[in-house]
Amino acid sequence: MKQTPTSKNHFIPCFWSAFWNMEYLLNLRSGKENKLKPRETILLTYGIKAKKLYSTKAEKLFYSDKANLARVENETDLKNLKLTFRNIQTNFEEFNNEDLYIFDYEDTFTCLENIYKEFLIKIIKRKTVLDVEDQTYISLFIYTQITRNPYYFRYFENLFNLSGISKLFLFTEIEKALTDQEFLFTTLFYFINNEWNIFI
Repeated sequence: MKQTPTSKNHFIPCFWSAFWNMEYLLNLRSGKENKLKPRETILLTYGIKAKKLYSTKAEKLFYSDKANLARVENETDLKNLKLTFRNIQTNFEEFNNEDLYIFDYEDTFTCLENIYKEFLIKIIKRKTVLDVEDQTYISLFIYTQITRNPYYFRYFENLFNLSGISKLFLFTEIEKALTDQEFLFTTLFYFINNEWNIFI
């Protein structure tokens, strides 16, 4: 199957926003099977521009167009990517300056979601944060959401653009922040060590 770049990047994952449908949430907590997948779950939302309420699927909300895509301009860009992303996959044999090459960072966020997703669902089901393990997974979720938040993401992207720095560099810096164990531990400890007020 041919891979294509991810054009819709959900900064709030559908598995999470689906719980804003009360029926979907109550079905999970009561052990009933939800007929719809998270992406297909209907949510009631308010359109700011239209100034009205409307219903739509979770997959059509909370995403940015092509936020996690960046152009690979030259061979140097590609070499730098391979230094940071050791397991990077390419669908071409060699670099050709006449072709258009796109780097897609979405898979990294998907992999992170898969780390904490099931733990978050268990916490939602039982309506209780039991221990530091629960706090750690919630903290990782919060940290990931801050990283991909469109407000901050666009701020740094614009900052890099004004400085003439490639968007690829932004992704390499995000990757380092998400994979540097010492930095990640320090960041998560900040969340875990603060006072928690949970409303479920």
